[in-house]
Amino acid sequence: MNSVLERETLSVNLANTIERDIISGKLKPDTLLASVRTLSDEFKVSRQVVLSSLEMLEQKDLITRIERKGVFVKARDMQRKNREILFFAFAEQVECHTISRAMQALINKPAQARCYDFFSRIISSGDISDERLDHELNKFKTLGFLDGAVIYPHGLSPEAIRRCITQLPYPVIIVGDLPHGDYNDLQYSQLRPDQNHMAKVIMDYAAANDFTEFVHICRADSTYGDISDLVECLKKRAAGQPFKLRQIAVSGNTPAEIELNFRRELDKIGQNSRGRTLVFKTDVVSDDFNQGRLLPHRQFPNIELLTMDDPCEASILRIQRSFADFDFKLNRALEACLPAANRRYLRESIKYADKVISS
Repeated sequence: MNSVLERETLSVNLANTIERDIISGKLKPDTLLASVRTLSDEFKVSRQVVLSSLEMLEQKDLITRIERKGVFVKARDMQRKNREILFFAFAEQVECHTISRAMQALINKPAQARCYDFFSRIISSGDISDERLDHELNKFKTLGFLDGAVIYPHGLSPEAIRRCITQLPYPVIIVGDLPHGDYNDLQYSQLRPDQNHMAKVIMDYAAANDFTEFVHICRADSTYGDISDLVECLKKRAAGQPFKLRQIAVSGNTPAEIELNFRRELDKIGQNSRGRTLVFKTDVVSDDFNQGRLLPHRQFPNIELLTMDDPCEASILRIQRSFADFDFKLNRALEACLPAANRRYLRESIKYADKVISS
């Protein structure tokens, strides 16, 4: 391991150890910490590592240096009220994602309305290589003032997500769904969107507007559980409805091939539609669909197009997404996993507050 990186990692680990003792009460307020030399001998690290870890604790406002007296644990009422949380997001057009928007809304609230302060790192374009991810994680490790991490993993591979959970030196909360399922061998919290409400909103809209057919098109190779959950929720809610549900999975080796096959399916729908048809697209990238250039309304007046994407053309229906309980659930997850003593990791669902609107 690189000597500088090794020293930084040792410093973070020592700072975390001392912080746990402070939070648990083992090191009480106003306690004089051992000298740098004593800490160096006790933890078998260099004095430079000890000094670096003390700087991190000072940045966290957990200790204070008094000239000629030493380093003391701060009294509770002197410690900062808010903890600092990393928000790390990686996805194409991440600013359009509902979870990212919910996080940004929380971050932008006045300080007095938040229980935590946030440090954001958002990567919204391009592929993230192993080298790039290592670079980002190494930076996060050396930010001594951070207490926890909220990660939106939409654009990360399963292995990259695993590395985020295992390599960051503080508790991790995943917001959103995980590709290829959960990591049952790791400790982390997760807030996962509940797709049942969106399925209800769409079905109620289709029934209220006298559609005879509802077509849901998604990618065949989607690895995200939220799409498969939505597929199952739509199937369950279709029972007893006055319209027919048809679900189509499009495949392809490249995004361009997937979109080509998606267009072919839309052509078939246009040719075979006999009544009012609602076409709902998820997990397929198509600007032409969102802009109304596929199955244009003037040519196919009985076909309505529905998307979750934003922005889209005025004739396209859109699902306006927001969360009913995002702030509450995130605060609860943070409160459970941040204390070093009695730390708990939660897995909970967050509920959408969806509605179908005209763009």
